[in-house]
Amino acid sequence: MVIRSQLDKDTIYTAPTKYYCRIRLASQMLNIASSSWVKVLLDTDVTDEDNISDLPNNRIVIPTNGYYMIGGGLAILNSDADIRISVGLFRYGTLIQQSEVQKSITGYTTWCITSMAYLASGGFYLYAWNNAAGATTDIAQSVNTNLWLYGPLDL
Repeated sequence: MVIRSQLDKDTIYTAPTKYYCRIRLASQMLNIASSSWVKVLLDTDVTDEDNISDLPNNRIVIPTNGYYMIGGGLAILNSDADIRISVGLFRYGTLIQQSEVQKSITGYTTWCITSMAYLASGGFYLYAWNNAAGATTDIAQSVNTNLWLYGPLDL
């Protein structure tokens, strides 16, 4: 998408392309494995005007290098009390950012991660991790279980 605005009668400014995409989980992921990163199977477009989501691979693909705002969130439907749960942003197989919470109660919990960083083009994924003593943690289908991206930013 190219945005043009008239600066004066003889000059046209062409703004760089901005991408905004948000994808989410449409159905629950039950009994996620403990003590390992598990890819969240994001499979539904919420907003993707520039066609940068890759739903068969559960990711957003950044077409150009630049500074971006990127974030994601998890909604945990069921889990044991007193466990650690992490949400991670991955580029292909590499963790680039993570956020962790120590749960002291059972039941529904949500939290998110947001980062502004220089990102190389490629695929970005949302992963979850927990240290439950068994596969007892469920990820809820929710608008809160999502991955989003905006940029590149003009810094």
